[in-house]
Amino acid sequence: MYDITFCITFKLNAASKLSFTVEALNDGDMYLEFIEFSGIHLKRNFVCDGGDMKLFWPMTEGCEVENPDLRETSWKRFYPAEYPSRGWQGLYPGCVPMQYMACYNDTEGLYVASHDEKGVYKGIDYFPDEKGVSMIWRVFCAGEPHAYVSLGFPFVITAVDGGWMPSAERYRQFIQCSTLKPIETVKDASLPEWYSDYPIVITYPVRGKKDTGDMTPNALFPYVNVLPIVEKFAKALNVRIMVLLMHWEGTAPWAPPYIWPPFGGEECFAEFVTKLHAGGNLVGLYASGIGWTDTSTLWPEYDMRDVRDESIMAAPPGGAKPFTYICQGPIRIGTDLCGAHPKVKKIVVDEIMKAAMADVDYLQYFDQTIGGEPPMCYSPDHGHPPVPGAWQTDEMKRLCGDVKAALGDRKLIIGCESASAENFLGQLRFNDLRFSCTYEFARPVPAYAYIFHEYIVNFMGNQNGFSGDFASEENPDSMLFRLAYSFTAGDLLTLVIREDGVITWDWGCDWSVNMPDQEKLIKLMASMVDLRRVKAKDYMQYGRMIAPPSYESTGSFTLYRRNGTSLTEPDVLCSAWVAQDGSKAVVFTNYLDKTGSVKIDYEAKEIISSGECTLKDGILTIPPLTVVMIKL
Repeated sequence: MYDITFCITFKLNAASKLSFTVEALNDGDMYLEFIEFSGIHLKRNFVCDGGDMKLFWPMTEGCEVENPDLRETSWKRFYPAEYPSRGWQGLYPGCVPMQYMACYNDTEGLYVASHDEKGVYKGIDYFPDEKGVSMIWRVFCAGEPHAYVSLGFPFVITAVDGGWMPSAERYRQFIQCSTLKPIETVKDASLPEWYSDYPIVITYPVRGKKDTGDMTPNALFPYVNVLPIVEKFAKALNVRIMVLLMHWEGTAPWAPPYIWPPFGGEECFAEFVTKLHAGGNLVGLYASGIGWTDTSTLWPEYDMRDVRDESIMAAPPGGAKPFTYICQGPIRIGTDLCGAHPKVKKIVVDEIMKAAMADVDYLQYFDQTIGGEPPMCYSPDHGHPPVPGAWQTDEMKRLCGDVKAALGDRKLIIGCESASAENFLGQLRFNDLRFSCTYEFARPVPAYAYIFHEYIVNFMGNQNGFSGDFASEENPDSMLFRLAYSFTAGDLLTLVIREDGVITWDWGCDWSVNMPDQEKLIKLMASMVDLRRVKAKDYMQYGRMIAPPSYESTGSFTLYRRNGTSLTEPDVLCSAWVAQDGSKAVVFTNYLDKTGSVKIDYEAKEIISSGECTLKDGILTIPPLTVVMIKL
């Protein structure tokens, strides 16, 4: 049907590692948009089928899929990679920050990856079909007419041991030997001092009570009204606080690309920043990424239709009208912008600099630009190929470079929603890694931290959507578990608060429901902060995650989804770390208000704990709401 020739070269080495490369000769008059590889089909032997197989998918930080059908009942169900992005789907570099999948049981597994150092735009996903479950790679190669095309990287398929860590280790080996390995670690001298000081993030809206709905200013406006609450948390936890504001934009909430001036005016905001800094604390702001807002659903006074510039929009194929799926309707009406267009880059830099000049410490400008994902664009007039490809990643890097150049010596950290894709690790240094976004259909696992922790600091995020998937009355200890999970993964903790300073379940929950037990939350966090900031800093801040020595938790904890399914987790969570000097430590977190215990079969050189734990006959007993570190 079309004049194109493919050459696929396979290599098999003595270690049974299969790799193949793809080349093509495009003799036609059209662009070769993408090459799709979907030849691996997994038999139905998953946990939900009565078998023992699991699938690793690298969405956000990575997750284990035990039931591949469950996702298809959710709004995150499989969609082919195509214009425009839906945000929370299998796009790399973006919501999928890494380029590998794996299937495994407890003893053996299969690792499948694209070892691509150029960051070619891809769909990396899975979906159930009549053959079982298919793994799919859709590679946007931007192949010009009458030209030779090479993907420029190998696909790798090899056997690994069971569990999610061996495949993460295999991918980490690729990263460490590739140009994707970041130059700077979290100890980099150019970073602000607070970056490695383990602040607690406290986030809330200054208008309204949650993500959508009424936008009337609440009791935390004017901004200075939160200062007594900040002081209370800082004192209780002996830690500095980063206040991360939502619904603060003077334009409209979540209405990109324009964010300035702050709601209430610059003078009101400046007073807040000055007083917050005087107390040793920090200020951060959410924004909404590379998008255009015509009208705001949340703030009807905001209407930019008269100044809409079609020439800078991210264009669909075939010349149709630009559109987007992200936040359409409940929050705003608009479209994506092309991140390669000079005007767009100037808008982004100008808006970021306004926050920088106001002495803000952190700006999540690329919220809703998930993972730093560059928008797909088919325009022939923007100076890029008229199809998606590696140029998108290059242009996003250039945009971040423009921001860095404009900031100069100012130490404003820029970040995104979800984990920064591996291509942007050196530029998006502090990110809202809301691991909870995969709970609806899978079990999150900290593969991202396993591979990249020594290079990046992430925080727990506003956990938006958790209460939509899990009823609080059925899961009264779910907030304790999520704090423990984030801590164990090496990330910073996040609290979403109401206008009265009470900690809520997440960003999307109604303020009228019963809230989690505040005293338990504070006690658990105090134990975490006490260990992490000083005694475990060389391991959990500057170190590298490793597979822990064998252990067995003697109890369990269950999360009950609204859809009738559930997830069972250990009642004591564990992670292991190696410091830069080669020393190793294991961290155990008992996040429940009852004594927990684990069985271990190794010697402890030193035990450090915030409570009276004991180790006898291989049984480590941990008091309620307590963290323990064992040096090996």
